[in-house]
Amino acid sequence: MLINDRYVLTAAHCVKGCETKSCFSDWFALASTYHDKFINKGRAGIQTASIEQKGVPKRFMWFMIKVSFGEHDRCNDTVRPESRFVLRAVAGAFSFLNFDNDIALLRLNDRVPITPFIKPICLPKKIDNLYVGRTGIAAGWGTLKEEGRPSCILQNVEVPVISNEDCRKTNYSAKMISENMMCAGYPQVGKKDSCQGDSGGPLITKKEDDDQRYELIGVVSWGNGCARPGYPGVYTRVTRYLDWILENSKDGCFCQD
Repeated sequence: MLINDRYVLTAAHCVKGCETKSCFSDWFALASTYHDKFINKGRAGIQTASIEQKGVPKRFMWFMIKVSFGEHDRCNDTVRPESRFVLRAVAGAFSFLNFDNDIALLRLNDRVPITPFIKPICLPKKIDNLYVGRTGIAAGWGTLKEEGRPSCILQNVEVPVISNEDCRKTNYSAKMISENMMCAGYPQVGKKDSCQGDSGGPLITKKEDDDQRYELIGVVSWGNGCARPGYPGVYTRVTRYLDWILENSKDGCFCQD
């Protein structure tokens, strides 16, 4: 997600280990903004970015990752999105053992122009807001069903945020859900969810004081399959990292409320 004109926020598991070994041969993550009331197929409601990495050699350097902005249809080669390269990545104490602290910042080689189609998403203001019962929107180019094919067209899905207490009562063991995580979805029936390929993408919700604008509350992190009953989607809770985000990206120009 583009959070200011210089930084992209994503999941640490999308980039962790890239410094020393090859990552996936071709992968994308979403950076998006909802500043308009409705999603309008990439023209007005959702501004996007993708991260692409191909054929990473053993001597990996961060500038080999390209980030593209304003993208909607990844299969349409006739449209050239705005692109930048990654200078460095900043990640905390993330571990693949429990996926705690699954968050990372990517610093771009140049500032991204802010246009009607490319805008940074607003960060939350209240660090104690749990968003329980709020409608979240997850977006990405992931698979449309479990073990399906990735989508060419950017997709989005509405999922209700549930409390960590209720999430620990699902089929996940209680110790798997840390306070740095949040859950969203339909625990009883499955129904809707983010899916494979959506990792690092946003979970957003309408701002309480302005229903025409949105704020970033979660980062797509992990789950058990897609939309399985008893297994809601698990997201990194952005409010737990606000100080860390601001400290490590202060040379960028943020969303103006």
